[in-house]
Amino acid sequence: MLFDSKNGLPVALINANAITWIRTAVVSALATDFLAKKDSSILTLFGSGQQASSHLEAMLCVRPIKVVRVYDLNPKSAQVFIDKMKAIHPELEFINSSTIKEAVEDSDIICTLTPSKDAFLDAENISAGTHINAIETFTPTTREIKSDLMKKSKVYVDDYEVAMKESGDLLIPISEGIMSAKDIKASLGEMVMGKVSARENNEEITVFDAVGLAIEDLCCAEFIYNKVK
Repeated sequence: MLFDSKNGLPVALINANAITWIRTAVVSALATDFLAKKDSSILTLFGSGQQASSHLEAMLCVRPIKVVRVYDLNPKSAQVFIDKMKAIHPELEFINSSTIKEAVEDSDIICTLTPSKDAFLDAENISAGTHINAIETFTPTTREIKSDLMKKSKVYVDDYEVAMKESGDLLIPISEGIMSAKDIKASLGEMVMGKVSARENNEEITVFDAVGLAIEDLCCAEFIYNKVK
């Protein structure tokens, strides 16, 4: 429900699933535009659900993607996704990766879009210069990225306070004494406003660790309302 802030009256009923589907990928794309190498052409998607399709579309808006690798615990689901996306983007090369190592080798951009409760992405197989959007874990006890990779990376968040309450990707290595809150380089807002630098060279590994913010849903809903009213 979207309400008029002046009088509290409801002005629109909008599909919340669609809002989340769109805005999550858009925020990832914004972070990617600041943090990924300009010539990034190889994209890896972990997970082949709804967020995979929206993230593919979003990444294509900000980088010249040519190859898309997809990894899913269910290879058949990954293939269904690939077949569907091939019909929409015949210009892209799609690969159904059989292992995590194969999926990330020399990848420029990685999007983790899984419901995994345990970390599966480590530093050993990640190439220098890779940018990672860590999206789907948003509880203190679940994560997709292992501590060694978080420690090795320049980490950015959507919001400091929320990340320190909800992001297992951050809170677990902090509890292990491997990282501290001071290791967070900046928020996405600080980058957008030019208060901090983003990627400084093509060798550093960057991570955008997002847990999702209500303000993003509001902005998206307002945009849709103003467009159709």
